[in-house]
Amino acid sequence: MDALRQDRSTPASLVVARRRRALIFLVSVCVAATAASVWAAVVTDFEAGLQGWQLQLNRGAQAVVEPDGANPAHGKQSVRFDIGRLCAPDNQALPTNVHLRYEPVTLKPSVRYVFRVWVRAEKRRQFSLRVSRVADATTVADAYRTFNAEPTWRAFWFAFTAPPEQTEARLQIVAGHNQIPLWIDDVVFEETDAPCPLYPADLLWGELAKTQ
Repeated sequence: MDALRQDRSTPASLVVARRRRALIFLVSVCVAATAASVWAAVVTDFEAGLQGWQLQLNRGAQAVVEPDGANPAHGKQSVRFDIGRLCAPDNQALPTNVHLRYEPVTLKPSVRYVFRVWVRAEKRRQFSLRVSRVADATTVADAYRTFNAEPTWRAFWFAFTAPPEQTEARLQIVAGHNQIPLWIDDVVFEETDAPCPLYPADLLWGELAKTQ
């Protein structure tokens, strides 16, 4: 990984070129491993608004989610969470009180899926990704992860295996952990049977994009 390190004597243009070569190498390796084995189920870039995602507010929470063109991960805009209240004064402040949801998504029996989102925050804060059943709102398998977002864009993801029966599911991007502004971009939910679904390259591209 020496090509990704920069000292004070290395020109920025050379660092970008080295990172681009490393990115191309990683993508080439992963594409070879994943060819004909990944099928997209949900892809959202937020270039045309929420594109099927809906803001869900529970227990008296107050928040808005709006397009923001100031600093997207990719393209022309991302979307921003602004949270005014986590819950009503007489209620419980649960993270799921404020979340974006997308439904329904049909999960094929015993198929492996990946849920990936690009995220940044005004300052370090938690957020969660969750896949739940439409029928009873319970979490599908172990499809619930909590991450720490930072001011720099990063791709966050996790993989899980769907239940043995066909399941109608709901995708959730959970933001009610606190009131720190949060941005999301480029959501992908897809099925995969590959061991290398391009995510190391995604993380490298996040670094590369911000140096240009």
